[in-house]
Amino acid sequence: MTRHPEWQNLALFAGGDLGWLAARRVQRHLDSCAACRAEVEGQKAALEGLQQGALTLPDGLEWDSMAAEMKANIHLGLQMGEIAQSVPRRRLEPVGESLRWRAAAVCAALVVIVASGWYLERPRTPVVQSTFSLPAASGEVVKSAEIGEGVRARFVDQDSGQVTIQHVFTE
Repeated sequence: MTRHPEWQNLALFAGGDLGWLAARRVQRHLDSCAACRAEVEGQKAALEGLQQGALTLPDGLEWDSMAAEMKANIHLGLQMGEIAQSVPRRRLEPVGESLRWRAAAVCAALVVIVASGWYLERPRTPVVQSTFSLPAASGEVVKSAEIGEGVRARFVDQDSGQVTIQHVFTE
């Protein structure tokens, strides 16, 4: 006993929509299987009934009013097409030209940003004021220096030569 085709393939065969290779396999099966042949005949009868029903219009359908409405819709579509064609279209620039000036604008903006950042973050030249004094009491040489208003330092020239910073602040 051969394997039965799937019901979808039988329905497609009945409607003539099955591919030629699959249709040949189904036809070979139908030659030997009465149950599947009866199923296909039933499918064909149902299809013919549907096609006959599609040819007759339902009761109460006013074909003339539907035809007039369809014609009105077609005329409306044609008028809208004429209006759309009468509106002048904006000419689009080729992509290459519009990208050139945009790329130049972006590069110029980046140059301005980088130059501004460099200018604002560059080190400022400090103003150094230094004074020397020789205190008579201790005999040590004292040098004090001020760099702007942010740093004050006192350099003591003794045996160690170390630096003592007295006051530091930043802005």
